[in-house]
Amino acid sequence: DNNKPINVLTGIDYWLDNLICNVPELVMCFHVNGIVQKYEMIKTEDIPNLENSNFSTKVIKDIAQNILSFLKSNCTKEGHTYWLFKASGSDIVKLYDLTTLCEETEDKYQNPFTMPVAVLLYK
Repeated sequence: DNNKPINVLTGIDYWLDNLICNVPELVMCFHVNGIVQKYEMIKTEDIPNLENSNFSTKVIKDIAQNILSFLKSNCTKEGHTYWLFKASGSDIVKLYDLTTLCEETEDKYQNPFTMPVAVLLYK
């Protein structure tokens, strides 16, 4: 529906994807019952200013910098696999070292992180 604007989280998602992949613009395809009504091209730098999708790029970049700094100082063991987790409705971000939770498996084709992730999700 071309009358319905995208929400803030969708705008941030599109903007970050384009920024990370160095994509200059976004193409929105509007259709009704599968029939294309129109296309709209939006420059990546204009995404934060879309109606109902306004967000501060500085705030997003600051948060990303903080997360990256946190990961650099806490993901210190070479060859380990980590899981960064934030529960819904929580402000706390947790980092788990999945490698230390893995047991040696006899089946070389089994994913070694299946049980550790399941246990963490159960908690």
